[in-house]
Order: sequence, then C-alpha cells, then structure tokens
Amino acid sequence: MIEYYTPKIEEFHVGFEYAVRYSDHGNWGPWIELDCSDAHQIFQAKSIMEGGSKKVQFRVKCLDGEDIKSLGFAHVQSTEKKNIAKAEYVTYDVFTDGKHNIGLYGDGTVVIQMKYVTVFHGTIKNKAELEFILERIK
Repeated sequence: MIEYYTPKIEEFHVGFEYAVRYSDHGNWGPWIELDCSDAHQIFQAKSIMEGGSKKVQFRVKCLDGEDIKSLGFAHVQSTEKKNIAKAEYVTYDVFTDGKHNIGLYGDGTVVIQMKYVTVFHGTIKNKAELEFILERIK
C-alpha cells in the first residue's frame, strides 16, 4: 500500500515531487501529480500553503522500493529478522546499483552502505530526499 504525508513548506525545492487537489464547495477533486521544475512553481506552492487555504491539500509519496528501483537500483533481497531488543520481527529490502547498497526497513529506516561501510542510517521521507543524499555521498 502506498503511503503519503503532508509536506512542510521547507521541503519544496526544484525537483520536488508532490500531489495537490482542490475542493469545490466541499467536493474534493482528483489528486494532480506535480513537480517543482522552477522557482515560480515553488513560490506558488509555498504561497498556497502559507495562506492556509482549506480548499487545497498537498501530499507527498513516502519513500518505497519502487522509488529506489526508479533510480536505477535492483532489488536483491527481502529479509525478515528478529529484533531481540524489541522482541519482534523486522522486515527489510536490500537494493544495489553496484556502488551503493540501500536497506529499506519496514519502519521507514534507511541504511546506505558503500563497500560495506555505512554512510547513512536514518529516515528518508521521499524520493527527492534520497536523490539529495545519494548526490552528496558519491
């Protein structure tokens, strides 16, 4: 199941992907997929959000395996292991592009490794954030 969250104004930047829908007298229209291709679009989205209109809703797709694969990564394994500290099972998927390994855990945690060294361990909310991080750890 695809999950979404409501973005914060600070998240908008060139390349940021989001969806918006509008209300006409209480009837919500369909979600429209958009991306910020220039500063004008970012300004428009921020202006609408800052205005606090109840007639517009924004959402962003949470990072998932399909997003990772769309960046050229191949899915190499799905695993379930026991987390002894929490006495529960944790599922995760591993993806690789030959240079980076990305572990995407069921709780949203992301681990990025290069040559078996962890270079990132934390939360990545969406595809744009993942792209930003991958650019910085080349």
